[in-house]
Amino acid sequence: MKEETLWSIVGSVAAVGASLMSRQAAEKTYRKVVDAEPPDNPERDDVRWRDALLWGAATGVLVGVARVVGRSAGNKALAQRRRSRHRLPRPGK
Repeated sequence: MKEETLWSIVGSVAAVGASLMSRQAAEKTYRKVVDAEPPDNPERDDVRWRDALLWGAATGVLVGVARVVGRSAGNKALAQRRRSRHRLPRPGK
């Protein structure tokens, strides 16, 4: 397996894991702050559209940021490995 493919898989797995963890953290925080379940289904009669839209926007931003961070972690590791291979040895070492 190519090293780039491996790091792409690592980045994808990290992005999915980060997304899941951020969603769970957001749900726990919402439960503590509001003392209610997050409004996951706007079709229910007891969910106001305002609450559903705000919850959707907030979790969308959190999950999106977590995915970007997770994905870039794999790419940074690959870039560091490439750089370390092409460095010239220090004089005297």
